[in-house]
Amino acid sequence: VYDGQIRITWPNGEQTYVPPGGSVTPLALSLQAEVVFGGVAVAGYNVCSLPPVISLQAEFSTLRVHVFDLEGNPLPNASVLLYSYLTYSYKHVLTGTDGTAVFKGLPKGYNYMVIIYFRGAEVFRQHIRLDRSRVVTAYCSVKRSTVVLERMKGGKVVNATVKVYSQALNITSKSDENGIAELGLLPLGRYRVEISRNNMVIYKGELTLGGDVRVKLPVSTLKIAVKDLLGNGVGGVTLVLYTGNNTEFKVKTGDEGYAVLRDVPYGSYELTVSLGTASEQLEINIPEDSFVSVKLGLVVLPGGLAITYMAVSYTHLRAHETSLHLVCRLLLE
Repeated sequence: VYDGQIRITWPNGEQTYVPPGGSVTPLALSLQAEVVFGGVAVAGYNVCSLPPVISLQAEFSTLRVHVFDLEGNPLPNASVLLYSYLTYSYKHVLTGTDGTAVFKGLPKGYNYMVIIYFRGAEVFRQHIRLDRSRVVTAYCSVKRSTVVLERMKGGKVVNATVKVYSQALNITSKSDENGIAELGLLPLGRYRVEISRNNMVIYKGELTLGGDVRVKLPVSTLKIAVKDLLGNGVGGVTLVLYTGNNTEFKVKTGDEGYAVLRDVPYGSYELTVSLGTASEQLEINIPEDSFVSVKLGLVVLPGGLAITYMAVSYTHLRAHETSLHLVCRLLLE
């Protein structure tokens, strides 16, 4: 046992402290040797002659702590602290892959406290008396946690960023195709949570985490149709949705002139629709505006060529023109 010290008291009352395995120059032919922990002697012997080596025996115990989460699974990388009321000090061991921490060389007959931390939070505490070697089974307030993201009006929110904060914890996760963000093993408790999508924060607050937690988010799907002056769909149109904090959603219409912006937070926006020199701006409000139709000042010809509408230079007949000339000229312009 290499903890503690050996206290030697000589006949004249003088004391010398020696670590286990250490050596001392004798001051007399007899002495008293004690095994000392935290200033308290746990074993003592009177030595009347001085052999080259003094072997001291004291009663020690081994403590094994088996650490589990609330579902009964071994909890690796948990920090197990053992506080000794004898020495007023801590011993620290991390659990292995089997969730076990072992403390050896503990003086028998004294009180201890087992404290377990996981991811910065205390998850278990128990007072014990160590009269013999023993095993402590600790079921900690730790559980595998997920956050399920749902829209207010139904449906899952995918590809959203979930950030979880505490004093000693900082976790970032993404929601999958089922709207589930995996957070791994977490101590049960309150956490600060921020949820965002497309760099826009759609939720910020506190949640009690532990197990599966469902969060209803104020987001909606916005469908936009862009048509020309003849009512035909216009593809390749750039749509930009601006918010008050300069955050933006950007998308292009497909061949049929439609675009979809998913999981847009509720609120007021400015929508800019542009193709070449043709552009339109309008104010929209989500979720009231779930479908928006925009007509651009242009005509799309067969083959996809877009002709932007411009004011006609002349609208009256010249001296030699008939009405047919005017119609042809207007069409050309």
